[in-house]
Amino acid sequence: MKKYLFLLLAVLLAGAANFALAAVDLSGSWDFTMTTQRGEMKSELTIVQTGEKLEVTMKSTGRSGNVMESKGTGTVKGNEVEFTITRTTQRGEMTTTYKGTIENDNTLSGKAEMGPMGSVDWKATRKPK
Repeated sequence: MKKYLFLLLAVLLAGAANFALAAVDLSGSWDFTMTTQRGEMKSELTIVQTGEKLEVTMKSTGRSGNVMESKGTGTVKGNEVEFTITRTTQRGEMTTTYKGTIENDNTLSGKAEMGPMGSVDWKATRKPK
């Protein structure tokens, strides 16, 4: 009987932990860094969350000094976050899928999948309000 109560308690606690993470609202501004072979690439990420749906805007400064803005959509489920951004480049359209984990209220991290170019690590830190 004690085994069953312990198992039930463990399941309930795991569910509560996932619920707590799901309750995190990712809406706001984030400092976003990708670690590439050429070094760190920094951007500003703005997220608007409605339920599990995300609207994402990424602003970054190109090599020419121009600020580029790209938009995308995604989802958040439990402590997992995923969003996709398609950019128009000189070489055509490039789609990047960002998959990651909510580490806490102020930190996200994961991998950016860039098709044939491979994948790189990324991290986002919430900006103070």
